Amino acid sequence: MNVRMILVTTTLSLAGSSAVFGQSANSSRFEVASIKRNTTSDPRTRQLVPQPGGRLVGVNAPVRLLIENAYQVRPFQIIGGPDWINSEGYDVEARAEAGSTVTPQQTLKMLQALLEERFNLKVHHEARELPIFVLQVAKNGPKLQAAKEGSCFTADPNTPGVLPPPPPPGQQPHPRCGSAGISISPQGTRLFGGQIAVAELARVLSVAVGRPVIDKTGFTGTFDADLAFLPDQATPGLPNPGPGLLPPPDPTAVTIFTALQEQLGLKLDSAKGPVDVLIIDSVQRPSEN
Repeated sequence: MNVRMILVTTTLSLAGSSAVFGQSANSSRFEVASIKRNTTSDPRTRQLVPQPGGRLVGVNAPVRLLIENAYQVRPFQIIGGPDWINSEGYDVEARAEAGSTVTPQQTLKMLQALLEERFNLKVHHEARELPIFVLQVAKNGPKLQAAKEGSCFTADPNTPGVLPPPPPPGQQPHPRCGSAGISISPQGTRLFGGQIAVAELARVLSVAVGRPVIDKTGFTGTFDADLAFLPDQATPGLPNPGPGLLPPPDPTAVTIFTALQEQLGLKLDSAKGPVDVLIIDSVQRPSEN
């Protein structure tokens, strides 16, 4: 079986990209947009990817995924909405005006406008006191490995979505320098990153554990991470590969909490804190094309 790599960005990170998606700066809407119901039941086909020439392509994308990307929020930050926004997938193709340009922030605004027009989506932000995790140094001190040359690859900022080069047989894929990811394979589940800061580790952990993770380690350098663990109820943010797709889990594998302490010398402590959430006031199934 092949390694399944999960680029844990939570969203497309359009706001953080310097790519040009192709829409005039004075327009807030795509020129052409098609939305069609996808009846594929396999959740592994779900994706939303920016394409060259000002296109945004979604395959079997649930509305919740569209909202996460449009408003740059994580799954645990979205509150409300009917069950179908999680279960129903849609094929989306949106195209900007030919020959025009747009900033990533404008692309997000166009996706928001598309949701408002076609799904009648209405939302608002609130700050709520919710469970969080605090990332701290464990009792025996950190075990962070110094960043090494070759542990990651440097990507062209103008080509978002480019995958890393394939790894040698039996090795984990290389992430972009400064970013982390998670791979699921017959050899196990690993969180890996090259030349990352603790803030990036906290971001990926937040996706995996389904809560905000606040960095309180005080560590300001960069390091390489390779964290092996067993996904379980403590990692609700990780997708289920599906029955029969992976062999039985290694009985010696440890939870993500134990792996953090044993392998990185860090720990996650439960706490409560203010979290910015996006409240869904109303949403409807999309209008016909």
